[in-house]
Amino acid sequence: MRKERSVADDVTLYIDVKQVRSMLLADGWHIVAAGTFEIGGYEYRSSSRPIGEVRPTDHVMLRGGDEPLMPTKAFRFKEEADGRQRSMYGPVSSILAVRYG
Repeated sequence: MRKERSVADDVTLYIDVKQVRSMLLADGWHIVAAGTFEIGGYEYRSSSRPIGEVRPTDHVMLRGGDEPLMPTKAFRFKEEADGRQRSMYGPVSSILAVRYG
C-alpha cells in the first residue's frame, strides 16, 4: 500500500549561514566568527602564491565531485580561538551540526 504524501514531506530545513555561530565537526565544536561561514564549490590547486593570490592559470589537481563519493560542495569559515582567527575549510559532508547565537 502506497503512503499518501503530505505537505510535511516536502519541507526543507532552512539554515541561515549568516547566523551560524558554531559548527560541530568530528573533533568537536568550533566557534565561527560572525558572518564568515560560506558554502561553495571547491578545488585543490598547486600554487606557490598566497591563498588570496591564486590565479585561474594555476594547476587544478582535483575539483569537488571529480571522484565518486567526493562531495561537490565545501565550507569555509574563520574560527575564533585563543583570541585569534584561523581559516577552516572542509567538505560539507563533515558538518555534523550547526548552532545559532
